[in-house]
Amino acid sequence: MNELVLDDDLKENSWRLFKTQKNGYKLYSIGYTYTVDKPVLSLVPQASKVYWKCEDRTCPGRSISCGLNPPLKLTQSHFGHEKNINRLNELETIKKLK
Repeated sequence: MNELVLDDDLKENSWRLFKTQKNGYKLYSIGYTYTVDKPVLSLVPQASKVYWKCEDRTCPGRSISCGLNPPLKLTQSHFGHEKNINRLNELETIKKLK
């Protein structure tokens, strides 16, 4: 009843996980990119909750996920910048170059 209904394009862009150059994680979700806030990177793969922060250091945007699995729950809204829909293409290109 209270489920968010996403069209196919939005569904595809609601959760994309990438490994970083320093063996960390980047998460792209509906126009925003996040990095791991907590726990420390070595504990992330077995963590039951992962806390994410917006990639933009000036933004207070925060989210939580159950481990490295969808869904992503937004806990603090993004301010000071727009969604960056091109960032997904950038991350995909970097992934292909590795």
